[in-house]
Amino acid sequence: MSRAELGPQSALQAIWDSSKVEVLGQVDVVAGAVTDALMGSLCEQTRVRAAREAHKLAGSVGTLGFAVASDHARELEHALAVPDGPPAGELPRLAELAIALRHELEKDRDAGPADAASPPMNGRPALLLVDDDPQRAQRLLVAAGTRGVRAVVAADLHAARRLIAQDAPEIVVLDLSLGIDADATMAFLAEASAQRPVIVVAGADPEVDRVEVAQCGGRGFLARSLEPSETIAAALELRERGRVHGTRILAVDDEPVVLSVLQSVLGDAEFEVQICEHPGAFWERLDEVRPDLVLLDFDMPEISGADLCRALRNEARWAGLPVIFLTARTDAESVREIFDSGADDYLSKPFVGPEVIARIARSSSPTRCCGWCARSWIATMSSPRAARSGRLDGGPRLAARARPPARPLAPRAV
Repeated sequence: MSRAELGPQSALQAIWDSSKVEVLGQVDVVAGAVTDALMGSLCEQTRVRAAREAHKLAGSVGTLGFAVASDHARELEHALAVPDGPPAGELPRLAELAIALRHELEKDRDAGPADAASPPMNGRPALLLVDDDPQRAQRLLVAAGTRGVRAVVAADLHAARRLIAQDAPEIVVLDLSLGIDADATMAFLAEASAQRPVIVVAGADPEVDRVEVAQCGGRGFLARSLEPSETIAAALELRERGRVHGTRILAVDDEPVVLSVLQSVLGDAEFEVQICEHPGAFWERLDEVRPDLVLLDFDMPEISGADLCRALRNEARWAGLPVIFLTARTDAESVREIFDSGADDYLSKPFVGPEVIARIARSSSPTRCCGWCARSWIATMSSPRAARSGRLDGGPRLAARARPPARPLAPRAV
Protein backbone atom coordinates (compact mmCIF):
# COMPACT_ATOMS: atom_id res chain seq x y z
CA MET A 1 0.00 0.00 0.00
CA SER A 2 1.37 3.42 -0.93
CA ARG A 3 1.65 6.22 1.60
CA ALA A 4 -1.14 8.08 -0.19
CA GLU A 5 -3.47 5.16 0.49
CA LEU A 6 -2.83 5.25 4.24
CA GLY A 7 -4.87 7.18 6.77
CA PRO A 8 -3.22 10.28 8.29
CA GLN A 9 -2.00 8.52 11.45
CA SER A 10 -0.81 5.49 9.47
CA ALA A 11 1.06 7.82 7.13
CA LEU A 12 2.79 9.48 10.09
CA GLN A 13 3.64 6.04 11.44
CA ALA A 14 5.18 5.09 8.11
CA ILE A 15 7.27 8.27 8.10
CA TRP A 16 8.39 7.57 11.67
CA ASP A 17 9.31 3.99 10.82
CA SER A 18 11.47 5.13 7.92
CA SER A 19 13.15 7.99 9.78
CA LYS A 20 13.51 6.88 13.40
CA VAL A 21 17.07 5.54 12.99
CA GLU A 22 18.19 8.89 11.58
CA VAL A 23 16.26 10.79 14.26
CA LEU A 24 17.82 8.77 17.06
CA GLY A 25 21.19 9.45 15.44
CA GLN A 26 20.47 13.16 15.79
CA VAL A 27 19.68 12.57 19.46
CA ASP A 28 23.07 10.89 19.83
CA VAL A 29 24.79 13.98 18.42
CA VAL A 30 23.02 16.21 20.96
CA ALA A 31 23.67 13.84 23.85
CA GLY A 32 27.32 13.53 22.82
CA ALA A 33 27.75 17.30 22.94
CA VAL A 34 26.26 17.43 26.44
CA THR A 35 28.62 14.62 27.52
CA ASP A 36 31.59 16.49 26.06
CA ALA A 37 30.52 19.60 27.97
CA LEU A 38 30.38 17.60 31.20
CA MET A 39 33.90 16.32 30.49
CA GLY A 40 35.12 19.83 29.71
CA SER A 41 36.01 18.91 26.11
CA LEU A 42 33.15 20.47 24.10
CA CYS A 43 34.58 22.09 20.97
CA GLU A 44 32.89 24.88 19.02
CA GLN A 45 32.24 22.73 15.96
CA THR A 46 30.51 20.03 18.01
CA ARG A 47 28.45 22.61 19.92
CA VAL A 48 27.23 24.30 16.74
CA ARG A 49 26.37 20.97 15.10
CA ALA A 50 24.52 19.75 18.21
CA ALA A 51 22.51 22.98 18.45
CA ARG A 52 21.58 22.60 14.80
CA GLU A 53 20.50 18.96 15.25
CA ALA A 54 18.45 19.88 18.35
CA HIS A 55 16.71 22.60 16.32
CA LYS A 56 15.84 20.14 13.56
CA LEU A 57 14.64 17.59 16.11
CA ALA A 58 12.32 20.09 17.79
CA GLY A 59 10.50 20.66 14.52
CA SER A 60 10.49 17.16 13.09
CA VAL A 61 9.52 15.07 16.12
CA GLY A 62 6.90 17.64 17.12
CA THR A 63 5.35 17.42 13.68
CA LEU A 64 5.30 13.63 14.03
CA GLY A 65 3.36 13.94 17.28
CA PHE A 66 6.08 13.67 19.95
CA ALA A 67 5.19 16.92 21.73
CA VAL A 68 7.20 16.31 24.94
CA ALA A 69 10.27 15.25 22.96
CA SER A 70 9.92 18.43 20.91
CA ASP A 71 9.94 20.54 24.08
CA HIS A 72 13.06 18.74 25.34
CA ALA A 73 14.84 19.28 22.03
CA ARG A 74 13.91 22.96 22.00
CA GLU A 75 15.35 23.47 25.49
CA LEU A 76 18.56 21.66 24.52
CA GLU A 77 18.81 23.78 21.38
CA HIS A 78 18.57 27.02 23.37
CA ALA A 79 21.20 25.84 25.85
CA LEU A 80 23.65 24.71 23.16
CA ALA A 81 23.12 27.84 21.07
CA VAL A 82 24.98 29.95 23.66
CA PRO A 83 28.35 30.89 22.04
CA ASP A 84 30.49 29.78 24.99
CA GLY A 85 28.39 26.70 25.63
CA PRO A 86 25.96 26.05 28.49
CA PRO A 87 27.08 27.08 32.00
CA ALA A 88 28.52 24.30 34.15
CA GLY A 89 25.65 24.50 36.62
CA GLU A 90 23.16 23.66 33.86
CA LEU A 91 24.96 20.58 32.54
CA PRO A 92 23.48 17.93 34.88
CA ARG A 93 19.97 19.06 33.99
CA LEU A 94 20.81 19.08 30.27
CA ALA A 95 22.14 15.54 30.58
CA GLU A 96 18.84 14.50 32.12
CA LEU A 97 16.99 16.25 29.27
CA ALA A 98 19.02 14.40 26.65
CA ILE A 99 18.18 11.08 28.33
CA ALA A 100 14.51 12.05 28.59
CA LEU A 101 14.49 13.05 24.91
CA ARG A 102 15.62 9.59 23.85
CA HIS A 103 13.23 7.96 26.29
CA GLU A 104 10.24 9.87 24.86
CA LEU A 105 11.12 8.71 21.36
CA GLU A 106 11.82 5.09 22.33
CA LYS A 107 9.11 4.34 24.89
CA ASP A 108 6.36 4.12 22.24
CA ARG A 109 8.49 2.96 19.31
CA ASP A 110 5.94 0.32 18.38
CA ALA A 111 3.04 2.73 18.72
CA GLY A 112 4.76 5.57 16.86
CA PRO A 113 3.55 9.15 17.13
CA ALA A 114 0.77 9.91 19.57
CA ASP A 115 -2.64 10.24 17.95
CA ALA A 116 -3.64 13.00 20.33
CA ALA A 117 -0.95 15.35 19.03
CA SER A 118 -2.63 15.80 15.67
CA PRO A 119 -6.33 16.24 15.01
CA PRO A 120 -7.69 13.28 13.08
CA MET A 121 -8.48 13.96 9.45
CA ASN A 122 -10.70 10.94 8.88
CA GLY A 123 -14.15 11.71 10.16
CA ARG A 124 -13.31 15.22 11.26
CA PRO A 125 -16.30 17.56 11.00
CA ALA A 126 -16.65 19.69 7.92
CA LEU A 127 -18.66 22.28 9.86
CA LEU A 128 -18.59 23.78 13.33
CA LEU A 129 -21.94 25.45 14.10
CA VAL A 130 -21.59 28.06 16.85
CA ASP A 131 -25.16 28.71 17.94
CA ASP A 132 -26.76 28.92 21.38
CA ASP A 133 -30.30 28.28 20.10
CA PRO A 134 -30.78 24.51 20.68
CA GLN A 135 -33.71 24.16 18.27
CA ARG A 136 -32.00 26.02 15.45
CA ALA A 137 -28.75 24.12 16.06
CA GLN A 138 -30.61 20.82 15.83
CA ARG A 139 -32.23 21.82 12.54
CA LEU A 140 -28.81 22.79 11.16
CA LEU A 141 -27.39 19.42 12.22
CA VAL A 142 -30.22 17.61 10.45
CA ALA A 143 -29.72 19.71 7.31
CA ALA A 144 -26.00 18.93 7.32
CA GLY A 145 -26.68 15.23 7.81
CA THR A 146 -29.07 15.26 4.89
CA ARG A 147 -26.17 16.48 2.73
CA GLY A 148 -23.93 13.73 4.09
CA VAL A 149 -21.82 16.29 5.96
CA ARG A 150 -20.58 15.81 9.52
CA ALA A 151 -21.14 18.84 11.77
CA VAL A 152 -20.69 19.61 15.45
CA VAL A 153 -22.36 22.28 17.59
CA ALA A 154 -20.89 24.66 20.17
CA ALA A 155 -23.31 26.60 22.35
CA ASP A 156 -20.69 29.12 23.53
CA LEU A 157 -17.27 30.48 22.57
CA HIS A 158 -15.41 28.34 25.10
CA ALA A 159 -16.89 25.16 23.60
CA ALA A 160 -16.18 26.48 20.09
CA ARG A 161 -12.48 26.97 20.88
CA ARG A 162 -12.28 23.50 22.39
CA LEU A 163 -13.89 21.88 19.33
CA ILE A 164 -11.62 23.81 16.95
CA ALA A 165 -8.56 22.54 18.81
CA GLN A 166 -9.96 19.03 19.12
CA ASP A 167 -11.64 18.42 15.76
CA ALA A 168 -10.16 21.00 13.34
CA PRO A 169 -13.37 21.69 11.39
CA GLU A 170 -13.05 22.98 7.84
CA ILE A 171 -15.64 25.77 8.11
CA VAL A 172 -17.10 27.68 11.07
CA VAL A 173 -20.70 29.00 10.96
CA LEU A 174 -20.91 31.67 13.66
CA ASP A 175 -24.15 33.20 14.89
CA LEU A 176 -23.34 36.78 15.91
CA SER A 177 -26.19 36.86 18.43
CA LEU A 178 -24.25 34.42 20.60
CA GLY A 179 -24.24 35.57 24.23
CA ILE A 180 -24.27 39.23 25.21
CA ASP A 181 -20.59 40.19 24.72
CA ALA A 182 -20.34 41.42 21.12
CA ASP A 183 -16.64 42.28 21.50
CA ALA A 184 -15.83 38.73 22.60
CA THR A 185 -17.74 37.33 19.63
CA MET A 186 -15.86 39.58 17.19
CA ALA A 187 -12.56 38.64 18.83
CA PHE A 188 -13.43 34.97 18.33
CA LEU A 189 -14.27 35.69 14.68
CA ALA A 190 -10.84 37.25 14.12
CA GLU A 191 -9.15 34.37 15.92
CA ALA A 192 -11.00 31.57 14.15
CA SER A 193 -10.76 33.13 10.67
CA ALA A 194 -6.97 33.15 10.92
CA GLN A 195 -6.95 29.40 10.25
CA ARG A 196 -10.21 28.55 8.46
CA PRO A 197 -13.10 30.27 6.67
CA VAL A 198 -15.82 31.63 8.94
CA ILE A 199 -19.29 32.47 7.68
CA VAL A 200 -21.46 34.60 9.97
CA VAL A 201 -25.19 34.54 10.61
CA ALA A 202 -27.08 37.60 11.80
CA GLY A 203 -30.59 38.99 11.96
CA ALA A 204 -31.76 42.41 10.87
CA ASP A 205 -29.98 44.06 13.82
CA PRO A 206 -28.69 47.48 12.67
CA GLU A 207 -25.95 47.25 15.33
CA VAL A 208 -24.14 44.59 13.29
CA ASP A 209 -21.28 46.30 11.42
CA ARG A 210 -20.65 44.38 8.21
CA VAL A 211 -17.42 46.27 7.60
CA GLU A 212 -16.11 45.17 10.99
CA VAL A 213 -17.16 41.58 10.23
CA ALA A 214 -15.15 41.70 7.01
CA GLN A 215 -12.16 43.27 8.77
CA CYS A 216 -12.24 40.49 11.35
CA GLY A 217 -12.07 37.87 8.61
CA GLY A 218 -15.71 36.96 8.00
CA ARG A 219 -16.04 35.32 4.59
CA GLY A 220 -19.82 35.44 4.22
CA PHE A 221 -22.87 37.09 5.75
CA LEU A 222 -26.12 35.11 6.02
CA ALA A 223 -29.54 36.15 7.27
CA ARG A 224 -30.81 34.19 10.26
CA SER A 225 -34.15 33.92 8.45
CA LEU A 226 -32.65 31.52 5.91
CA GLU A 227 -33.78 27.92 6.03
CA PRO A 228 -31.20 25.64 7.70
CA SER A 229 -30.69 23.82 4.39
CA GLU A 230 -29.80 27.14 2.72
CA THR A 231 -27.33 28.00 5.49
CA ILE A 232 -25.61 24.62 5.13
CA ALA A 233 -25.54 24.96 1.34
CA ALA A 234 -23.88 28.38 1.60
CA ALA A 235 -21.25 27.04 4.02
CA LEU A 236 -20.45 24.10 1.72
CA GLU A 237 -20.20 26.44 -1.27
CA LEU A 238 -17.68 28.53 0.67
CA ARG A 239 -15.71 25.38 1.46
CA GLU A 240 -15.51 24.46 -2.22
CA ARG A 241 -14.43 27.96 -3.21
CA GLY A 242 -11.64 27.78 -0.65
CA ARG A 243 -10.20 24.54 -1.96
CA VAL A 244 -7.22 24.78 -4.28
CA HIS A 245 -6.70 21.16 -5.25
CA GLY A 246 -3.99 20.71 -7.83
CA THR A 247 -1.94 23.67 -6.63
CA ARG A 248 1.76 23.01 -7.14
CA ILE A 249 3.80 23.61 -3.99
CA LEU A 250 7.57 23.71 -3.53
CA ALA A 251 8.50 22.81 0.07
CA VAL A 252 11.99 23.92 1.11
CA ASP A 253 13.37 22.50 4.37
CA ASP A 254 16.68 20.91 5.36
CA GLU A 255 14.87 18.36 7.57
CA PRO A 256 13.74 15.29 5.56
CA VAL A 257 11.15 14.27 8.16
CA VAL A 258 9.32 17.61 7.85
CA LEU A 259 9.35 17.30 4.06
CA SER A 260 7.93 13.77 4.28
CA VAL A 261 5.10 14.94 6.55
CA LEU A 262 4.29 17.81 4.18
CA GLN A 263 4.21 15.45 1.20
CA SER A 264 1.87 13.10 3.06
CA VAL A 265 -0.51 15.71 4.48
CA LEU A 266 -0.72 17.90 1.39
CA GLY A 267 -0.75 14.96 -1.00
CA ASP A 268 -3.82 13.61 0.79
CA ALA A 269 -5.46 17.01 0.23
CA GLU A 270 -4.75 16.70 -3.52
CA PHE A 271 -1.94 19.26 -3.68
CA GLU A 272 1.06 18.54 -5.88
CA VAL A 273 4.11 18.76 -3.60
CA GLN A 274 7.71 18.99 -4.79
CA ILE A 275 10.57 19.22 -2.29
CA CYS A 276 13.92 20.92 -1.96
CA GLU A 277 16.12 19.66 0.89
CA HIS A 278 19.17 21.82 0.16
CA PRO A 279 18.77 25.62 0.08
CA GLY A 280 21.65 25.85 -2.37
CA ALA A 281 19.47 24.04 -4.93
CA PHE A 282 16.51 26.38 -4.44
CA TRP A 283 16.81 28.35 -7.68
CA GLU A 284 17.29 25.25 -9.78
CA ARG A 285 14.26 23.57 -8.18
CA LEU A 286 12.23 26.77 -8.58
CA ASP A 287 12.82 26.75 -12.34
CA GLU A 288 12.10 23.02 -12.57
CA VAL A 289 8.90 23.02 -10.50
CA ARG A 290 7.44 26.44 -11.38
CA PRO A 291 5.34 26.36 -8.20
CA ASP A 292 2.14 28.22 -7.35
CA LEU A 293 3.28 28.60 -3.73
CA VAL A 294 6.47 28.09 -1.69
CA LEU A 295 6.67 26.67 1.84
CA LEU A 296 10.03 27.90 3.14
CA ASP A 297 11.92 26.94 6.30
CA PHE A 298 13.12 29.98 8.24
CA ASP A 299 16.24 28.45 9.80
CA MET A 300 18.49 26.64 7.34
CA PRO A 301 22.27 26.24 7.04
CA GLU A 302 24.34 28.20 4.49
CA ILE A 303 21.51 30.62 3.66
CA SER A 304 18.47 31.58 5.69
CA GLY A 305 14.91 31.37 4.47
CA ALA A 306 14.57 35.13 4.98
CA ASP A 307 17.51 35.81 2.63
CA LEU A 308 16.04 33.47 0.03
CA CYS A 309 12.67 35.21 0.26
CA ARG A 310 14.28 38.65 -0.17
CA ALA A 311 16.11 37.43 -3.25
CA LEU A 312 12.88 35.93 -4.58
CA ARG A 313 11.07 39.25 -4.21
CA ASN A 314 13.84 40.93 -6.22
CA GLU A 315 13.14 38.65 -9.18
CA ALA A 316 10.40 40.12 -11.37
CA ARG A 317 9.34 36.65 -12.48
CA TRP A 318 8.67 35.45 -8.92
CA ALA A 319 7.82 38.70 -7.13
CA GLY A 320 4.14 37.77 -6.73
CA LEU A 321 4.70 34.14 -5.73
CA PRO A 322 3.01 33.38 -2.36
CA VAL A 323 5.52 32.36 0.34
CA ILE A 324 4.61 30.79 3.68
CA PHE A 325 7.40 30.34 6.22
CA LEU A 326 7.79 27.31 8.48
CA THR A 327 9.46 28.33 11.72
CA ALA A 328 9.92 27.45 15.36
CA ARG A 329 10.58 31.12 16.14
CA THR A 330 7.49 33.15 16.96
CA ASP A 331 8.99 36.02 18.96
CA ALA A 332 8.16 39.53 17.76
CA GLU A 333 11.59 40.15 16.20
CA SER A 334 11.51 36.93 14.18
CA VAL A 335 7.95 37.66 13.01
CA ARG A 336 9.12 41.12 11.95
CA GLU A 337 11.99 39.61 9.96
CA ILE A 338 9.66 37.09 8.33
CA PHE A 339 7.32 39.76 7.00
CA ASP A 340 10.11 42.23 6.21
CA SER A 341 11.63 39.57 3.95
CA GLY A 342 8.43 39.49 1.88
CA ALA A 343 6.55 36.49 3.29
CA ASP A 344 2.77 36.22 3.01
CA ASP A 345 2.25 34.17 6.16
CA TYR A 346 4.02 31.80 8.55
CA LEU A 347 3.36 28.52 10.33
CA SER A 348 4.80 27.61 13.71
CA LYS A 349 6.60 24.29 14.06
CA PRO A 350 5.44 21.77 15.03
CA PHE A 351 2.37 22.09 12.85
CA VAL A 352 -0.65 19.89 12.13
CA GLY A 353 -2.12 19.01 8.75
CA PRO A 354 -5.40 20.97 8.91
CA GLU A 355 -3.51 24.13 9.84
CA VAL A 356 -1.14 23.84 6.86
CA ILE A 357 -4.03 23.26 4.46
CA ALA A 358 -6.00 26.20 5.90
CA ARG A 359 -3.03 28.57 5.59
CA ILE A 360 -2.41 27.54 1.99
CA ALA A 361 -6.09 28.06 1.19
CA ARG A 362 -5.98 31.48 2.82
CA SER A 363 -2.87 32.46 0.85
CA SER A 364 -4.70 31.44 -2.33
CA SER A 365 -7.53 33.85 -1.60
CA PRO A 366 -7.83 36.87 -3.91
CA THR A 367 -7.73 39.03 -0.78
CA ARG A 368 -4.41 37.65 0.43
CA CYS A 369 -1.78 40.21 1.36
CA CYS A 370 1.62 40.73 -0.17
CA GLY A 371 4.21 39.98 2.48
CA TRP A 372 6.25 43.10 2.00
CA CYS A 373 3.27 45.29 2.85
CA ALA A 374 3.03 43.62 6.28
CA ARG A 375 5.18 46.46 7.56
CA SER A 376 1.91 48.34 7.96
CA TRP A 377 0.73 45.59 10.29
CA ILE A 378 3.98 45.66 12.25
CA ALA A 379 3.67 49.42 12.63
CA THR A 380 0.06 49.07 13.74
CA MET A 381 0.85 46.33 16.23
CA SER A 382 3.80 48.30 17.61
CA SER A 383 1.45 51.08 18.73
CA PRO A 384 0.77 51.62 22.45
CA ARG A 385 -2.80 50.32 22.02
CA ALA A 386 -1.58 47.07 20.47
CA ALA A 387 1.10 46.71 23.11
CA ARG A 388 -1.54 47.00 25.83
CA SER A 389 -3.64 44.33 24.17
CA GLY A 390 -0.71 41.90 24.11
CA ARG A 391 -1.78 40.58 20.69
CA LEU A 392 0.47 40.04 17.68
CA ASP A 393 -1.97 38.23 15.45
CA GLY A 394 -3.91 39.24 12.38
CA GLY A 395 -0.91 40.56 10.44
CA PRO A 396 -1.71 39.17 7.01
CA ARG A 397 -5.34 40.26 7.20
CA LEU A 398 -4.52 43.85 8.24
CA ALA A 399 -1.67 44.13 5.78
CA ALA A 400 -3.97 43.03 2.98
CA ARG A 401 -5.73 46.36 3.20
CA ALA A 402 -2.48 48.27 2.60
CA ARG A 403 -1.85 47.16 -0.98
CA PRO A 404 -3.74 45.51 -3.85
CA PRO A 405 -3.19 41.75 -3.80
CA ALA A 406 -0.84 39.87 -6.09
CA ARG A 407 -2.24 37.22 -8.39
CA PRO A 408 -4.36 34.54 -6.66
CA LEU A 409 -3.52 30.89 -6.94
CA ALA A 410 -5.33 28.86 -9.55
CA PRO A 411 -5.28 25.11 -10.02
CA ARG A 412 -2.73 24.23 -12.68
CA ALA A 413 -4.21 22.77 -15.84
CA VAL A 414 -3.23 19.18 -16.49
